[in-house]
Amino acid sequence: MSNGDSVITILLMLLFGVLYISPIVAVILYLKSRAKRKEAIKKEKEKEAEKYSAYISGIVKHSGGLPMAKGIMINFFMSNEKLTFVKDNQEISLDRSKILNADLVSGKNAKQEVMMGAMAGSMVVDPLYGAIYGSMLAKHKYLVITYKKDDEVRFISLDTENSDLYFQRIINDLKVCSSEEQGKIEL
Repeated sequence: MSNGDSVITILLMLLFGVLYISPIVAVILYLKSRAKRKEAIKKEKEKEAEKYSAYISGIVKHSGGLPMAKGIMINFFMSNEKLTFVKDNQEISLDRSKILNADLVSGKNAKQEVMMGAMAGSMVVDPLYGAIYGSMLAKHKYLVITYKKDDEVRFISLDTENSDLYFQRIINDLKVCSSEEQGKIEL
């Protein structure tokens, strides 16, 4: 083997090394920066939760009842004293003593959603099991919080889909609070 061949071999090895090692290094650097970003977001969420004395916090989609646009993602904070809804610089609070009830309810078009999900499921999987599976997936739920303001019963509706909140815990905590003040309602 001549000196020229060994130089070419070394250059080829370096080239292949760069081509194979560069993507691995890039992936490692990306994962590190992503982990740092996630940690920064987590610290920011903890800081906000601490600001509102919240023991439950997360992001949820507003679907009605608050003086802000429907369909926007808002920050939700639940403390022992109040519920706080925040979007940008707008902050809305609801004292927990005013809450009458909280429940998960099916969507406005629940029957239509179930039928559409069943049809889609039956096309993808076996017709019988696909219909069952599709109808289960299609159920859309909302967290509805009923409260009293100026002797008038009002509600706040929050879309549970794509939210990071644990809604059953919220409901259980609010029911404990509101059950003490439940009374008769005359229609």
